[in-house]
Amino acid sequence: MDVAAWVGATMLFAAAMIWGAALYSMREAETTAQHVDDLRHRFKTFAATQSVAAHAIPSLPDYYQKFPAPDQVSVVLKSVHDAAGKAGFDLTMADYRETPVAGTSLGRYEVSLQVRAAYPQLRRWLAEIMNEWPSLALVECTIKRDSVLAPTIEAQLRLAFYHRSR
Repeated sequence: MDVAAWVGATMLFAAAMIWGAALYSMREAETTAQHVDDLRHRFKTFAATQSVAAHAIPSLPDYYQKFPAPDQVSVVLKSVHDAAGKAGFDLTMADYRETPVAGTSLGRYEVSLQVRAAYPQLRRWLAEIMNEWPSLALVECTIKRDSVLAPTIEAQLRLAFYHRSR
């Protein structure tokens, strides 16, 4: 086979490959366009069946009513202490402070705590109290360990409990 025949065969093969790739791309584009049309149709059908009233955004007063009443602060503090005792460590209270949350109908009760515990105990305790009281927030957490081998850590925590204003 001479060089001209070899070049011709190679070009013919390359043209066939390019043609095949183009056909494949065109089929993929058609399939994608069909999927897009199907999704548009499904979205329009779904949107037409949904009631606007069923998905109305609650009013701000309704939102604030979901927060605990102000008299729940003592219940929360007792729960926090009880959970710590159950986890096997004591809490040292450093500071209590209650402040209104500006521009809202909420109050904020901040508690600063000093905790000495094993790290896994601390994490379990925090998860437990925050799951029990969704309006409880961890504001600040500073952790110290005496040495790398020390089994316990010392943590300074600041928690905030949000409640409806008085």
